[in-house]
Amino acid sequence: MSGLSRRALLGAGASGLFLPSLAYGVQKPKIGARPKNVIFMVADGMSAGTLAMADQLLKLTQNRNSYWRGLLADPNAYRGHQETRSLNSLVTDSAAASSSWGSGRHIWNGALNSLPGGTALVPLYTLLGEKKVRRGLVTTTTMTHATPSGFAISHPTRDEEETIAVKYLASGVEVLMGGGDKFFAPDRRKDGRDLYGDFAKAGYRLARNRDEMMAAAPGNLLGIFAPGQIPYSVDRANSPELAAAVPSLVEMAKTAIDRLIGGKEGFFLQIEGGRVDHAAHSNDLAALLNEQIEFEETLRMVLDFAMRDKETLVVVTTDHGNANPGLMGGDDELLRSKKGLGSIAEMKGSYESFLSAAVQNVLPYDEKVKARQIGTDMERIVPVFREVLGLELSADEASFIGAAVRGQGPLKAIEGYNSKTSQVAVALSNHTHVGWSGNSHTSDHVILSAIGPGAEAFEGVVENISIFDTLLGFKGIKHQNPTMTFEEALKHREKTASVDEEHWS
Repeated sequence: MSGLSRRALLGAGASGLFLPSLAYGVQKPKIGARPKNVIFMVADGMSAGTLAMADQLLKLTQNRNSYWRGLLADPNAYRGHQETRSLNSLVTDSAAASSSWGSGRHIWNGALNSLPGGTALVPLYTLLGEKKVRRGLVTTTTMTHATPSGFAISHPTRDEEETIAVKYLASGVEVLMGGGDKFFAPDRRKDGRDLYGDFAKAGYRLARNRDEMMAAAPGNLLGIFAPGQIPYSVDRANSPELAAAVPSLVEMAKTAIDRLIGGKEGFFLQIEGGRVDHAAHSNDLAALLNEQIEFEETLRMVLDFAMRDKETLVVVTTDHGNANPGLMGGDDELLRSKKGLGSIAEMKGSYESFLSAAVQNVLPYDEKVKARQIGTDMERIVPVFREVLGLELSADEASFIGAAVRGQGPLKAIEGYNSKTSQVAVALSNHTHVGWSGNSHTSDHVILSAIGPGAEAFEGVVENISIFDTLLGFKGIKHQNPTMTFEEALKHREKTASVDEEHWS
């Protein structure tokens, strides 16, 4: 059984088999009701095709719909679309997108709740903390990555993750869980600072693996479970060592809820399926759909909690689309699409888990030492893809992939398809029948779902920056951060003569 099937069955067993015609049981409150608690869930970089294929794959392999599909059909839920632009582009990065929720302002791509020229904005979590609302951030990326940071941190650039880690300590956010040990550990930080020790002195419980998280004493919690990003769920499902050491998103989110609940002023928890975005950048189908399904298993757990609690608003969305994957027909009668989609259930690893090793087998040939050219692309590449992805490549496909990873691929001059992984995905589309629009973010209006008290605020077409005021309004807070037009921002950018790096994650 594939990693996807095993994890999804476990999720169904934990919550009870989901019937698509059955409402979740979260009753639709009267209009104008205010939630005590808010759980804000973000499937980072999720295009509409990702949501659709996850649902279709579960229907094909387990005869059930996905949990987000179920929420969209729930008569007690509200549905809308969200605009996603940033201050300087119709296409946002994750820092500007999260900061739009975190400050109520359009932000220049790459910045966190900060305007060009150095104006720091007051983040959402600072304002909630002043009202004694308990706060939590849970992510499958590094803890210091763009999306979680956008709720709590003001900083001119998302790139300085060591500094962002220090700012988390000052923020006092009660529960922090994700990856990024290299930004907290003294032997890995450039300045040698022991941030774990500093958090412990501030009263935080520390957890650096799944067992420590489960056993941690009550109180504030810092959980960091990987050197960098949390490993992809498909890789954890197929590695007993990773599965034992690294908690799932469901487990992290449940732990966070258990620690946050009970405060007089309620809690606010952001949960990010951040590696949906990373998989989309890589055009990595196995990683993408497994991440999406794990995110939706977490959604099911959250909805179960909200149904029992009756005072919790659940908002589910994404910050932007990415790569716009879609299942195609594959032949004149469109019959191959089902087989192509079904092949994903047998894939046992992400590109991240095996492609670098495969690349070592097809490095540029040394013309002076012919002995280094051992075998053909067919002999070197085909067995790896057969073992990990369950796909039988043709000689032409193997040659195409070999050329791509040597930097000699035929698409190397085509923006959006010139990465090694994108060219691998083009070759694999002969088998999966899934196409991609490229390997970067898109300007799509994205799906927005909400259920529980206050959910009606998320119906229709919603501008991303308006969500800040909506969330503060639930707690009776009014705050207006400074704003800036694109023209004003551009003057500051020109004065500083800064050069943007790409921030497509």
